[in-house]
Amino acid sequence: MKIIPHKLKGTAGSEKLFKLSQCALKLDKMTENEMDFDSIDNEIYPGIKIGLEIVKI
Repeated sequence: MKIIPHKLKGTAGSEKLFKLSQCALKLDKMTENEMDFDSIDNEIYPGIKIGLEIVKI
């Protein structure tokens, strides 16, 4: 599970999606026991949606 926030952080930063990168960084620093998956969904999903919209253009 820890690899996903780490990869998302790097990919989002490379694509200039800085807010998404910061959310992923916060998750990357958490242990698996600290992760609140509802919060993750609320913070990460909007950033991913923005990234997908940009790719469509």
